[in-house]
Amino acid sequence: MRKSSGRLAGLAMSADGKNQVGHPGGVHLQLLADRVGLGAELDHAMRQPGFHPRHPRGRVLTDLACAIVLGAVAISDIAVLEHQREVLGPTASVPTVWRTLDAVGELQLKRIALARAKVRRRVWGLLADRPKRFPWITVDGKALEGWTVIDPDATPVACASEKEGCAGTYKKGVYGLCPILAYCDNTGELLAQQLRPGNAGANDTHDNIAILDAAVAQLPWQHRKKILFRVDGAGFSTGLLAWIAAAGGRVHPSYRWEYSTGWTFTEREMEAVLALDQ
Repeated sequence: MRKSSGRLAGLAMSADGKNQVGHPGGVHLQLLADRVGLGAELDHAMRQPGFHPRHPRGRVLTDLACAIVLGAVAISDIAVLEHQREVLGPTASVPTVWRTLDAVGELQLKRIALARAKVRRRVWGLLADRPKRFPWITVDGKALEGWTVIDPDATPVACASEKEGCAGTYKKGVYGLCPILAYCDNTGELLAQQLRPGNAGANDTHDNIAILDAAVAQLPWQHRKKILFRVDGAGFSTGLLAWIAAAGGRVHPSYRWEYSTGWTFTEREMEAVLALDQ
């Protein structure tokens, strides 16, 4: 089977065992990024007037992301994509990748976030147009139609002491970093992430609000109105719940934000419950 457009021009699939490439899953990821326009949007976000690199920086970023999916743990591991040179062309060199990453500052991070949100609107529109429609979460056999579900979580990551930001984490015996992430359970996507020092608290109200605010900004506008935030006991704080209950400061009645959380039930809570029964 052959395709004749874009980077797929001349691509053929056969079962004769000849002219095969390694890590074929990476090809699908890169082509998907092209189809939905992610590379082009990231390239626009990384634009620098008067500078036209041989390897578009948006392509470098998407290639690097694909390399990570294929198991890369260091910048030099982008070489894993050389398996696909015959299909998708040459991969950026390690120095080119470093130059691309060095060019990412605060302005570029904001532009990249906007680019990701724009592509997500496009992809979620395609999901909604499917026969199965958009994937709503099902609880007790009933679909929560119209509700977007976001799950934040802080996750200690053990790493070597020379890494920037490394410190003892809230989990005793683990030394490293403590990034906080926010996922959309409807689609399984990572919406936002923040790399933090290892000694950052899991229930830091400011950090949790910041990551959820960034996650909401990634949603198409129609998916921002009814949101269920699911927070585990480690991330629970009254300040965070107050922010959710107030829809992040949004006053229009169409915004309905809810939360589901939990915490360790200790003797203190039991005493409070017993006091209410009296």
